[in-house]
Amino acid sequence: MWTVQVEEDPETGQLLLPFPADLLSQMGWSEGTELFWEDKGNNSFSLTEVKKSSPPEESDTDVGC
Repeated sequence: MWTVQVEEDPETGQLLLPFPADLLSQMGWSEGTELFWEDKGNNSFSLTEVKKSSPPEESDTDVGC
């Protein structure tokens, strides 16, 4: 388990979570990875990667509207 402190970008005022390199490597995350933030209700939070589903393949039976 990792613990990180929220930081504020001095130029934009946006809040940031600076993830350690070993966490990013272990999770397979990189800049641009979309994460889901879940409040566990006990003063802790969970982050999980949002898996993007690929668009369905078109077939001869698809009907366009």
